[in-house]
Amino acid sequence: MTTRKLKKNQLAVKRTQEWRLRVKLNQSTDIPNNSFSSRYARFRQVKKTKSTLPRTPQKRAEVIKKLIQSPTTSKILTKEGIIVTPKCKKKLQMAEDVIASLQESIHEVKQPNSSQSEKKHAYNILKATILNRTRNKCGICARKLFSFSHRSKKTTNRQWWQKQVCKRKKDRLDEKVKILVKGYYLSPEVTREVPNKTEVVKIKTDNGKKEVL
Repeated sequence: MTTRKLKKNQLAVKRTQEWRLRVKLNQSTDIPNNSFSSRYARFRQVKKTKSTLPRTPQKRAEVIKKLIQSPTTSKILTKEGIIVTPKCKKKLQMAEDVIASLQESIHEVKQPNSSQSEKKHAYNILKATILNRTRNKCGICARKLFSFSHRSKKTTNRQWWQKQVCKRKKDRLDEKVKILVKGYYLSPEVTREVPNKTEVVKIKTDNGKKEVL
């Protein structure tokens, strides 16, 4: 066996050992160490307990509810995520209220084609806040929950909370010129002429038809 082939086999063995170690570390067992010795033992105990429980759903639920209220049992079930503590319930209720409030606020300012820059800025702030803080943190898609568009946003050097500044056009009029023109037309010395729509100039073409200039 050549040195190159031996080195290749050693790397393959090392990869296999690392993979087995990762599987062993990430392996989640549903049965705790201090519970049943096997899944079949747990199955037999569950079957035996079911036969002793009441047959009606209401009575069965009452018995299970009473068993869950035990401090040691409820602690284990809370740790495994089966039941929720009162503190978690309050947080979930607060989260629902916050989501509902955000949805109302987004609905008020969601005007992509609107010319109001303040509403656009508020919409961009809410969108950036939600997407930047909740990305890859929960299983719920924030875009679908808040009905955000999938349009790609150009990356800029500004922060997410800063207002977007439009680029100044080269042929844009100066502010002083705008003030002078506006003052001229709003001046009481200038009369406003409203043309008569019926007063038009018509000419006769080579085809004999009349056209309006």
